Amino acid sequence: MAKRHANHSGNLESMFLRLEELVLANSGEDEFEEVFKLLIAKIYTEVSPNSHQFSAFETESETAILFNKILNSAQIKWPGILEKNTTSNLTDEHLHICVKALSEHKISDNGLDVLDSFFEFMVSKAAKGNK
Repeated sequence: MAKRHANHSGNLESMFLRLEELVLANSGEDEFEEVFKLLIAKIYTEVSPNSHQFSAFETESETAILFNKILNSAQIKWPGILEKNTTSNLTDEHLHICVKALSEHKISDNGLDVLDSFFEFMVSKAAKGNK
């Protein structure tokens, strides 16, 4: 998949742009919803000492299964953030690529500010699009 946006470790905007690009690439899914799920799962693995590691596995199906397990654990720990039984709507291949891209970042160093930054990023894009 050709890169339009670079994914620089430590740069939240480049990470958001790359994830949005990856989610939108032939998926037809809502980029806000899917990137939000990715961020929640990533934060959960970084702040929960007994959780699985957030990483892409050898096969796409292994990555998808583990990702959805992590997402389920996050839903249990943080009720109300996601709807019950939420899973990724991306194909296993798409999810594998997105997990691989996000695994390069450590986002819990920013606390929950990463979610605030993500919301600001998405809202500013929507506001620019409406103009």
